[in-house]
Amino acid sequence: MIARGQFKNYKLIFEPSVNLSRSIILLFSTILLWQTWIVLYLLGGIVHAFIGSLFLILSPYYLKLSISVMVGLPSLTLAMGTITTIILWHLSHKMRWLIFSALLLSLSILTKLFTIFLAPIIVLGIFLDRVFDNKIKKSNWKKLLFLPVL
Repeated sequence: MIARGQFKNYKLIFEPSVNLSRSIILLFSTILLWQTWIVLYLLGGIVHAFIGSLFLILSPYYLKLSISVMVGLPSLTLAMGTITTIILWHLSHKMRWLIFSALLLSLSILTKLFTIFLAPIIVLGIFLDRVFDNKIKKSNWKKLLFLPVL
């Protein structure tokens, strides 16, 4: 026999509310801050990562906007994940980073269309990396175009 108030906690956790939305946006904001730290660490070192992350936190309205329910923040978080995985691909040349980057970019574009400008920039970067790679001959266009098309 089910008691009358047994599912009360279930309703509090999964009922659509502003607090649940704010918590999810705060999670995306935390992931965005972590990804910013990783990008700055990979490109400049630990000092740059700490200073850049500190400036991001201290920037005007960052704390207020990090709990505001808007569609743009998840899209920016996914776009920053795209940039992070592209940097990791440039460092290691492992295919999994490129595939993960394409997945994150497609999710970012599906969330909000304004991140579509990243697609040609990333394809151009991958193509130029392949062109300037000394292991691939310039006349072999199939190998040059495989990763950008992917």
